[in-house]
Amino acid sequence: MLSPYIGDSKSQSMYMSFKKTIEKFPRTPIHSYRSCNVKKYRLVEIVWVDAEEIGDVGWNSLKEMKAAARKPCPTMHTVGYVLHEGPYHIAVVSTIGDPDSSSLNKIPTAFIKEIRELTEDPGTRPQNPPDKKNNK
Repeated sequence: MLSPYIGDSKSQSMYMSFKKTIEKFPRTPIHSYRSCNVKKYRLVEIVWVDAEEIGDVGWNSLKEMKAAARKPCPTMHTVGYVLHEGPYHIAVVSTIGDPDSSSLNKIPTAFIKEIRELTEDPGTRPQNPPDKKNNK
């Protein structure tokens, strides 16, 4: 494979160094990945009110802090697969596989306004995706 940076010796040198580095890592064959049964996890959207800290380290203007104190806390929306739901918090991950997942998001139940189940109704999805060439 030729470097796409022919003519620029510094870029070519960097490319060759990078190529040698990635060749050291073994490639995992596609068949070695396991499929995760995501259907056993509920997919939800959690609407919740987040706690907020306003101001800089050190002294802050009391007038600005009073103005900020009157504003409501921000409403957040989190979508994820439920790994745990208990009396004190709900725990979700946004990406799940076997054996890995994304980072865990734990939201205290006292902060939660609403939990919406995200289930797919088979009747709402088109049977065939639109043809991109013909814009159908």
